[in-house]
Amino acid sequence: MVWLEFGKEFYVLGDLIRARELLTEAYRHAKILNETEVLGEIHLYLASICYLEGDYQESLENHMMSHKFIKNT
Repeated sequence: MVWLEFGKEFYVLGDLIRARELLTEAYRHAKILNETEVLGEIHLYLASICYLEGDYQESLENHMMSHKFIKNT
């Protein structure tokens, strides 16, 4: 998925706003295609972004969702 790769790249570069936007778009595509492993990976990155932004509750929720998706693959 191109959206996911670009989102990961912006995350590594430290541009969290663009990374979140691209990961959100990747989430929409992965959800339509029912790609559970990709959904889990997206939630992991979103959780890290939320943590770095100081939103610890949303970070925890994303981590839990990532485990749920990855566990089901």
